[in-house]
Amino acid sequence: MNKKSSSNRSSKKHKKEIKRKSKRKELRLLKEDFKRKMHAIETAISLFPEKCSHCSEIFSGTDHDLDNWNLDVSKSEIILTCENCTNGN
Repeated sequence: MNKKSSSNRSSKKHKKEIKRKSKRKELRLLKEDFKRKMHAIETAISLFPEKCSHCSEIFSGTDHDLDNWNLDVSKSEIILTCENCTNGN
């Protein structure tokens, strides 16, 4: 009976270790995925225009600009249009 209970405990420990390994692997994969996505976001932000694509007015990023400027995103380019150019068209 000692062998069975010893074997049973060993089996439980083994199952717990497998669960721990699985969770560690899942967490590692999530971290790697997060890093890839953050890199993609940082790259997209670095490509963001700093001025109006039509009249070259500087985009300051203030709440007023964020509310009134237009951003058009396509696969090939990002077009930032100021309030004056938007209202003028």
